[in-house]
Amino acid sequence: MPRRDIRVALVDDKELFYTALQHKLKHITGAKAVFHAASTQALQDRIASCSPPPDIVLMDIQLGVNDNGFECTCWLREAYPQIRVIGYSDYPHAETIQRLIGCGARAFIEKGLGAQSLKSALFDVYESGYHFNAFIPDDAFLDAAQRLVLDDPCKITGTLQQIMFLCATDLTTAQIGEAVYLSERTVKNYISHLCRFFGVTYAKAMVAQAFWHGLMPNSMPDELRETVNRLKTTKNE
Repeated sequence: MPRRDIRVALVDDKELFYTALQHKLKHITGAKAVFHAASTQALQDRIASCSPPPDIVLMDIQLGVNDNGFECTCWLREAYPQIRVIGYSDYPHAETIQRLIGCGARAFIEKGLGAQSLKSALFDVYESGYHFNAFIPDDAFLDAAQRLVLDDPCKITGTLQQIMFLCATDLTTAQIGEAVYLSERTVKNYISHLCRFFGVTYAKAMVAQAFWHGLMPNSMPDELRETVNRLKTTKNE
């Protein structure tokens, strides 16, 4: 959990959808909407006067005839690299999503998703940089894994660090998912594509590479160690 609410900006030109998103955000503990914009120009104006700026922008890919979420995402990457973009659309085509990721988005979600799925996407992106799901093409996973490390080569933090520590234990991927509040599929995607990035086959070898490159602390945090012990105890009962 973040120590403060995740500040979320909504970019959508359709009142029905941004109203629905605002309603869902009101029911997500740890996140709040800070403003809404209906176009790239409106976003630029609102961000300039928003202090501090939002942590995450939920970006509609289809903003209008003369506007689109791709160009807006590219602008955000250049002007506000600390702000992370989650794109969304009614049409989850692979080519569209690949283009969005190439523009710098950290995740893609489908319009109409439930509040719990929205929460998972927001917290994943805020804490570990990316949210992986079935909509993201495999090659985008690898690119994201590379950028995840290269964005900050000095350390791996947040949820990703927890997953890597847990990979060094004998917990199953289902138990790891339970420990970090992610689905087993999401955990497997993190592990699979990070293994590809490090050029190894097994999760424990991937963790060893992270330690060898100085990307991980030397010891597991006490709170996470307690979680491991609890899950092992539950498994043996």
